[in-house]
Order: sequence, then structure tokens, then C-alpha cells
Amino acid sequence: MGKLTLHYFDFPGRAEPARLMLTLSGVEFTDKRFTYAEWPDIQPSMPFHQVPVLELSDGRILAQMAAIDRYCASLTGMLPADALTLAQVEQGYFFMNDIWEPIATAMTANRNPEASEEDKAKAWQQLLQPEGLFKQRLGLLDRWLGKQRKGKFPAGDELCYVDLALF
Repeated sequence: MGKLTLHYFDFPGRAEPARLMLTLSGVEFTDKRFTYAEWPDIQPSMPFHQVPVLELSDGRILAQMAAIDRYCASLTGMLPADALTLAQVEQGYFFMNDIWEPIATAMTANRNPEASEEDKAKAWQQLLQPEGLFKQRLGLLDRWLGKQRKGKFPAGDELCYVDLALF
């Protein structure tokens, strides 16, 4: 396997599970990070105009977090072999998209150079409402994790990619 290049913003976010898998497994990769100020110039070159994107050594491109994470899990041995175990833990993985949704709104406002400080504060206040969607979804995830655990991790005693996404 040749060298991989992971493209994402200069913060953890949606690329972090892939970064963690590759790093923990000793897979050599380039972690190509960029700022929000650089993003408008980079965005048109990305499939779907989104990141993360994983560039393979032969020039092929993988887009979308789930596809990248599954590919990295397969490379690193962090993909549960049992189909039912995989399906059960992936419930939590895919629910993370529902948790990311309100976070992304606040982060976008925070990094928007045209947004006022009042708008930025309002976006974070909305996210952190005690009875808000974000808190509700975290509670649902916490209850699910409590019922799901079958060992040290939700999938059993071996670390899998879903554990890193939930981290």
C-alpha cells in the first residue's frame, strides 16, 4: 500500500476517526490540513465540494466520512468481521451524523468571517440549550451505549472504528 493523503480542516471533526485509525495502526499517511480561509479555493477540487477526502496513492479519491472510515477500518483491521456485530455498532456510528448536524451549524457560524459576534454567540447558545436537540441526541446515544456494550467496547473486547468515531 502506498501513502495516503487525508484532506480536512485544521481541527478534529469528521476526519478524526480516520486519523486515529491510521495513526494507531502505524499506517503512513499525509494529514493535509487547511484553514477555513483556504477552503473556498480548495472546495471546487473536492468531490461533492465537501471534506473529508482520502486520496489514495494511485490518485483515486474517496469522499464522505463513512466511506473513508470503513476503508480505513478495513485497512487497519478495525472492521468487525461479524456482520451482526458490525450492524449493531454502526447504529451508533450513523447516529453520530445526527449529533454532528447541530454542531456543524454552530461551527459554521463561528468560522464565518462575516458573522457578527452576536450571531456566533447565538449559534452556540442554541446548540447548548438544556432541552435542545443536541443534548437530547447525546442522551439517546448515552443510553444506547449503556445497552450496547458487550466488553471493553461496544463491539466487544477489540477496538473497532466505531469506537474511535464515538470518541
